[in-house]
Amino acid sequence: MQSGGVAATAKHYVANESETDRLRLSVRVSEQALHEVYLVPFELAVAEGVWVVMSAYNAVGDATMSESPAAGRAAQRHVGF
Repeated sequence: MQSGGVAATAKHYVANESETDRLRLSVRVSEQALHEVYLVPFELAVAEGVWVVMSAYNAVGDATMSESPAAGRAAQRHVGF
């Protein structure tokens, strides 16, 4: 797919647990669970060469994924993106 110029996208980064009220939902998750459960699929997708990682609509710990410094650091440090 990507060889034809169409980007593969891994989504929704991270802890996307509900479609109901997803714009208002704030997920509470431990650091350990975040790394062991939620980040692994994104690590694998990036390792396989996806071009794009799309953030989730929800928040984790009251910071939306698109604005979360912690999520950004985790993406760089653990996912390699």
